[in-house]
Amino acid sequence: AAERRAAAEIQRRAALADALPPEPDGAGVLVKLRCPDGDTRTRKFDAAAPSGAVLDWCDACGVDLDAFAIRKAAGDKARVDDRKRPVGELLGSRALLECVSL
Repeated sequence: AAERRAAAEIQRRAALADALPPEPDGAGVLVKLRCPDGDTRTRKFDAAAPSGAVLDWCDACGVDLDAFAIRKAAGDKARVDDRKRPVGELLGSRALLECVSL
């Protein structure tokens, strides 16, 4: 049963990754994510993309969004929790994000 749940979770996260909008060729918002395990991931998003795309990417990277909040690691440390707000409006042209235990 545990193996089936783990396999389903891997498939769910793969589907999330496949559904992400493509990274823009030109200007965009460069996002670096510091994962709970210390790993870092980097991706570019269109500034007009909804912030939900960033949360989906974090989830696809293995971050448990039920256990961790995603927020900016510097400056105002704004939480990424409004799935509809444009990424550029929330994060500017680039951001380092961190995972904080809930």
